[in-house]
Amino acid sequence: MLRGLDLGEADRVLTVLTPHLGKLKVIAKGVRRPRSRIGGGLEPLGDVDLVLAIGRTFDIVTQSQLRDPHLGLRNDLHATAAGWYLADLADRFCEERAESAAAFDLLGTGLAALDHAPDNAARESVARWYELRLLEIMGYRPELTVCIECGAELGPEGNGYGATAGGVVGPECDHAALSASTISADASIPWTWTPAACNGSAMRPVPIPSSSAGPSPASEARNATGRATSPNPGAWWYMSS
Repeated sequence: MLRGLDLGEADRVLTVLTPHLGKLKVIAKGVRRPRSRIGGGLEPLGDVDLVLAIGRTFDIVTQSQLRDPHLGLRNDLHATAAGWYLADLADRFCEERAESAAAFDLLGTGLAALDHAPDNAARESVARWYELRLLEIMGYRPELTVCIECGAELGPEGNGYGATAGGVVGPECDHAALSASTISADASIPWTWTPAACNGSAMRPVPIPSSSAGPSPASEARNATGRATSPNPGAWWYMSS
């Protein structure tokens, strides 16, 4: 679940992200009443299975089953803020009723990592990794490994980042028209993060292996599900330090 908006005296409009139906806006009727049978699990940032009845304007939630409430996010204010940030990015990037399997799996992995992040530094690393991966799967990822102008391998120094160019520019290709900002040698080194266990020990910078791979394909099909599936434990993802 990405967000909720109160409607009338007891209803709520929910924005949910699903792997095969994309982003949906659905209505949970009577969910704000104390005796509601489905209200307990319909909280933002939770992983939940939904059964929907097709409606005229919005589909209607008839059943729900909570899979993971991400309690670690709710027990720490900084973790909650980071989780809202990830959900907001997914909300803004994903289109309604368009296949979003990669974004769905990515959000599930990011929230699970934040759930077990031991400190603010780890949460910052998760957020930066999530930003780059989301840009990549949406087709907007900047070029960080070679010069965006000539395609040459980047050296350790003298590089700049040009937002208008769409990536890092080597010292030989940098010119005023690109308005590139100088970056330090450390900032231009690519890193990876291994979410195998989604805990603090798994979040560390390591050199990118030549066989780096993206996340595994989308999770299994459901009528309408908000359940995040476990990523491939052997997969690696790009993250820029």
